[in-house]
Amino acid sequence: TENRIAMRLGSPGRWLAPLLMAQVPLRLGISADSLAPAEAVRQFPAPIFVAGGTEDAHATPAEVQRIHANASEPKVLWMAEGYRANVLAWLDATLR
Repeated sequence: TENRIAMRLGSPGRWLAPLLMAQVPLRLGISADSLAPAEAVRQFPAPIFVAGGTEDAHATPAEVQRIHANASEPKVLWMAEGYRANVLAWLDATLR
């Protein structure tokens, strides 16, 4: 949450994350922890392929690695260099 708010509002936006997360149970009726992929993956009973990009600002490399660490075996981690540029180029070429 912090990095996504900071993307929109800059570093001071990180201070808003606790305030927003405190509202999740009140507004949605669920625990904020249930929105955390790194925790949710612990409950996933199947093989998992975790992919991320080294320059992804939404799912940072540290977050992707944490998801992979919490996943049960068998699991694979793929961190792609230039992931976003490659995916966008492929989509551009494919969806024309």
